[in-house]
Amino acid sequence: RQQNVTYFEVEVLVDDPDAHLLRPMMSADADIVTETVEGALVVPETALIFEGAGILVERVVRASAPTIERAPVTVGIVAGDRAQILTGLAEGDEVRLR
Repeated sequence: RQQNVTYFEVEVLVDDPDAHLLRPMMSADADIVTETVEGALVVPETALIFEGAGILVERVVRASAPTIERAPVTVGIVAGDRAQILTGLAEGDEVRLR
């Protein structure tokens, strides 16, 4: 660790047509994807409300006039600013963001 940077030695395969532009001692940033879920239901992380041991979202209910309903949710994978919702919401539900 030097200058608040952590270095890792890795071996990568670059199949980009511009790979010939790479030179020794160049640096890079990378994201390591450990898991993906096709068709996952995701919400912005700012929609999550942490209350005690539970996690809630504020769901917009559209009847005659829109109202807000708090709904408990189960969260799966959190990646960046998105959170996978396993239970508590359905596709098409609208949530309030904070």
